[in-house]
Amino acid sequence: MLRELPFLRILIPAATGILLADATDIAGGWIFLLFLLALACAATLKRWSGAYLWAAICFLYMALAAWARPSSTLPHGVRAVATARITGNPTEAGRWLRSPARITSWRTDSLWHNTSERVFLYMDSSLKAGVGSDIAFRGYFNPVGEGGYGELMARRGYGAKAYVPRYGLIYSIDNGRRSFSERVALLQKSVGRRLDRLGLAPEENAVAQAMVLGNTTRMSPQLRRDYARAGTTHILSVSGMHVGVVFLFINCLLWLVPLLRRGHIAKNAVAVAAIWSYAALTGMSPSVMRAAFLFTGTQAALALSARSQPLNTLFATGAVMLALSPNALWDVSFQLSFMAVLSIMVWGVPLYRVVRTRWGAVNVVLAGVTVGATVTLFTAPAVAWHFGYFSVVGIVVNIVVELLSYVILAGSLTWVALPAGFLAPLLRWPVESALWLQNRLSHWGAAQSWGVVESSPSGWTVAAIYAAVIGATALFVLRREARLKVMRRER
Repeated sequence: MLRELPFLRILIPAATGILLADATDIAGGWIFLLFLLALACAATLKRWSGAYLWAAICFLYMALAAWARPSSTLPHGVRAVATARITGNPTEAGRWLRSPARITSWRTDSLWHNTSERVFLYMDSSLKAGVGSDIAFRGYFNPVGEGGYGELMARRGYGAKAYVPRYGLIYSIDNGRRSFSERVALLQKSVGRRLDRLGLAPEENAVAQAMVLGNTTRMSPQLRRDYARAGTTHILSVSGMHVGVVFLFINCLLWLVPLLRRGHIAKNAVAVAAIWSYAALTGMSPSVMRAAFLFTGTQAALALSARSQPLNTLFATGAVMLALSPNALWDVSFQLSFMAVLSIMVWGVPLYRVVRTRWGAVNVVLAGVTVGATVTLFTAPAVAWHFGYFSVVGIVVNIVVELLSYVILAGSLTWVALPAGFLAPLLRWPVESALWLQNRLSHWGAAQSWGVVESSPSGWTVAAIYAAVIGATALFVLRREARLKVMRRER
């Protein structure tokens, strides 16, 4: 089985190396020397498929994880003077305007310290500074969070929360120069305003902003809780389904282009560009990057008229993402999105093939049930470990919600791509109706006493459950392959 999935042979030692880096305090430089030593042994002995190569991969990812260990030099709980650059769009947070920023220098006495640490900047709402502004302020730094949330934010690269009170802003300068990420933030703001012009009701518009752009700041805390408890919160996180709609939209829009000379090259180039542009627009979260890699592989397979290998593409995506950001292994978004797609490929699709019928309408329902049940059951241990509960009602609710989400995304993305005024009334009714029904279903699901199971398993319990599931799956696959070999011999 490992021979047919070469990237799984990379992903296993890669994840092992990251786990070892977290369990030790060895410097990345020393670990990198071990990587070079293992690589030299493999080259000398000409054994590129054995333990030496596995050791080299393990040491490489271990070194990358060691270099990426979160650390912060910012002083917490004391008054400080600092300079910073605002890198993201401000959003309202009570009396504050909250935005991502990067601290460039700070001091608590006469000595300045240069740095480049990411923070969440909280400015008094009476102060004005936008994306790309360079500011200096008198304020204070607090820890980014407590417990698991603080650790998660630290692994995502945020060192602290910086607070700028009403009279703390010393200067704010906007020289007009923007980095790529800052230009994307401004584009995201522009697309959000374009969605506003569709004229949706406030609650429906807030959910549309979350589904299209990944911006949940407009949603009320109660609405977010209802989506979480109803098991529909994954709809709000831009992921594979959202990128898949972009993939289908572009391929349908350009389906006649291959008739032109070299049109197939143009079509595939535009499709890949659109996938990654949408990924950048929504913030390049782990789930979006995973989906972008997967659909890029699918588009490449279509371009080459080759058969796509989804599992191998998924494992390749995981290996690349962990190389770029080793701390993603600890990110709940990466874990759940990766497990959800894996469960669909390994269990959901084969189960659907068993139960499907000759009737298309029935098959749509069966596909929703099998995929929803598979994802819910497979991710339940991890969800319970992270959040202390998992949703059962989501199996029922998601059958309808996922169908509604295609209407919402297709209509919203059409409006974003083609914001012609005459399209607004044509798109508003189906999009708003689908959003209204989706919200009602989420409110109903959250209100059901039987719909949520409270559970807080230990990490070892969750690991044992997944080890048993993986072992059972591997045994099933091996037995199936053995039966197929026997059948081929008999023929």
